[in-house]
Amino acid sequence: MAEKSDIILFIVNAPQYFVSHRFDIAKKAWNAGFKIHVASSTATEEDQRAISILKEYGFEYHELPIRRGGGDPISEAFSIVSCYKLIKEISPVLIHLVTIKPALYGSIAARFAGVENIVAAIAGLGTIFLAQSWFAKVRRALVVRMLKFGLSGKDSLVIFQNPDDRNLLSEIGVLTLDKARLIRGSGVLLDEYPVIPEPIGNPVVVMAARLLRDKGVFEFVEAARLLKRRGCALSARLIRVIQPV
Repeated sequence: MAEKSDIILFIVNAPQYFVSHRFDIAKKAWNAGFKIHVASSTATEEDQRAISILKEYGFEYHELPIRRGGGDPISEAFSIVSCYKLIKEISPVLIHLVTIKPALYGSIAARFAGVENIVAAIAGLGTIFLAQSWFAKVRRALVVRMLKFGLSGKDSLVIFQNPDDRNLLSEIGVLTLDKARLIRGSGVLLDEYPVIPEPIGNPVVVMAARLLRDKGVFEFVEAARLLKRRGCALSARLIRVIQPV
């Protein structure tokens, strides 16, 4: 097993998400001499292919029972315990937590395991911070308390992709602004997306999103209808994005 100072552990909810959003960051750390371990749950064939890519590069992969959706308290507690056991087993010098649920469970496990170097990358807070039912409010209060504990380490940092999420967690006391960093997006490889001339013809407006109300799907459809009534010569297309489960 590598020395403690050599290991960086990434905890993410899906291997394919890691390959598409964090693989290049991990490769940079690997090339700098760190040993990379990735922990996630496997649910699809795409996940299996992603795991093969990670192993071919030399990364270590660990299966964890972390799911995107909610679950009963026992299974959710088991996720935290599983994270804790893995952290104690490999003793990473740094833990990088990607998306809200790994950030929640992984940070708590890391605190109990005595790891202070925690980086949590939160691209969005999820529906638990949007829903207004009484059950959602109870869950939200519990999640806030858990996040306060998990992210209160002296060497923890949280990366946000928009100022609204950062300001919200700061206002409710989850973290102070000195522990927050704002990076507007995961980035793209510009060589793979070269600039090309705009095609001739009517403009095409595309919305790529999951079909959820809070993503703005209804507003997009209404805007398309409004422009059609005004006689605007354009096409509106909605592309459904399927997130890993």
